[in-house]
Amino acid sequence: MAQCAECKLNFSNKSNLKVHVKRIHPDKLDQLCPRKRKPFGSGAVECKECGNKFTRHGNLRSHIKQKHSDKCEELLARSNTKEFILCEECGNQLHSLGLLKKHKESHKIKTIIQIKCLLCNYVGGSRDILIAHYNNVHNFKIENETHEFDSFEAFQSWKSKMESETFSSFIHKRTNRKNQAAVKIEYYCHRSGYFKARGANIRHLKTQGSNKINGYCPANVKVVLKNGRYFANYCKTHVGHKLEEDVSHIFLMKTERDQIATIIIGSNVPLQITLNEIHFKDVSIEQKR
Repeated sequence: MAQCAECKLNFSNKSNLKVHVKRIHPDKLDQLCPRKRKPFGSGAVECKECGNKFTRHGNLRSHIKQKHSDKCEELLARSNTKEFILCEECGNQLHSLGLLKKHKESHKIKTIIQIKCLLCNYVGGSRDILIAHYNNVHNFKIENETHEFDSFEAFQSWKSKMESETFSSFIHKRTNRKNQAAVKIEYYCHRSGYFKARGANIRHLKTQGSNKINGYCPANVKVVLKNGRYFANYCKTHVGHKLEEDVSHIFLMKTERDQIATIIIGSNVPLQITLNEIHFKDVSIEQKR
């Protein structure tokens, strides 16, 4: 069991906690999920004469020359003796499993990413190329806005309001951390991408169909944390789906889910009757359902 020290939510394991922190508290990742450092001696090299351990072979060689100069050649020869690991595909010999794993990447067939235009049969090699295609061929003006926030909570509040007003939803894609003071968080339209069937296909697809539009929607939000402030670039143009028709594909906000859960838990009324009351009383929830 792992608990978030910021919002006191419990998770079944540390991996789930880390995913939660990356999404909700990305600016406190190092504080809430500190990286484990290997204790000294794990993976270290040892002097065969006195047993001292060093993190690098270079440090071991310097130690041997200074402390065991009378046995320098013998000890250096023993410290340089390494076992080789054979690559089964090409016969190359490597010093470690890490190097072997990296070497094996060269044997993999690299697939070229192809992104399909949702308005014609054109296929581009990158998102930037496809956006240029939307502009030049289909006269789609890709509109961007910039916003600045004092805190991540203020950004989340703006994002929730924007999603509610535009009937859209942006999902967390990745977090790039250059250093403690520079963090980049990316969100993409939840309808962008390709539907991938999972499992044995026993269950039928949802009545309204998959959320994915089998193509690339350029709408996104990219947030950069710099010098304690959050700078958001918001690409507001959606392609391949109409926002006013996306109501059945939109998730309820967390506040709305919590509101429904509170009503259900605190009531002894049958579930269906409770849901019907919610639909009548809360217009915003009714519209999104």
